[in-house]
Amino acid sequence: MKMNLIVLSIATFASFTSASVPSLTPENINALTTGKSVFIKYFIPGCGNCQAMASAWEELAAEWGESDDGFIGEIDCDAEWNIELCEHIKGFPTLKFGKMDEIKELNELEDYDGERDFENLSEFAEENLKISCSVSNIELCDDKIKNLINELQEKSKDDLITALKKVDENVMKVEENIEQRIKALENDFDEMIDTLYDNTSFMKEKANYKHMQGVLALKISEAVEVFEV
Repeated sequence: MKMNLIVLSIATFASFTSASVPSLTPENINALTTGKSVFIKYFIPGCGNCQAMASAWEELAAEWGESDDGFIGEIDCDAEWNIELCEHIKGFPTLKFGKMDEIKELNELEDYDGERDFENLSEFAEENLKISCSVSNIELCDDKIKNLINELQEKSKDDLITALKKVDENVMKVEENIEQRIKALENDFDEMIDTLYDNTSFMKEKANYKHMQGVLALKISEAVEVFEV
């Protein structure tokens, strides 16, 4: 009986995963995706929408299986070892794409919001997973970018970290400035609404607006009663 349960569990797991689609984990993600453009499906076993697109995703993975440029894979977010890979995912299935050389974290990949049938997925992959100029594909760069990359490669790791940190700090300052300006505009808007309400209330009160409405309603009611008689 115990052996039957084990076999059943394995069969159930296999029904939700496919050997034809590379499964990413923290241990293999760098080896499988470095230098490539990726298209990744985040899923959990038992998810109805995940199962609905499973065959299309398997067909897409097979189409790109021998490619040196693009990578089609999936991440099982129900697996304990993938918690960090999935911590930014809010729903399933979620599809993300981008160039691994251009990001520092997986959550920087862009969301795919298109149709999930094979034809649309294949067309999207063809347009977006093509190899292009990057640090890992410097041969595709023009001379200007090649020289820039070579100059950067001569810098030490600490120098690069310092330079990146400086850019991040400047970006953060710009974001904080924009947030402060938005907050100020929100406060101004609230003040304008309050002023509008106070002014219109004052105007109506000064013109005896409420009483005029009451008298008009009474006259209309009396007119209706006379008409009915």
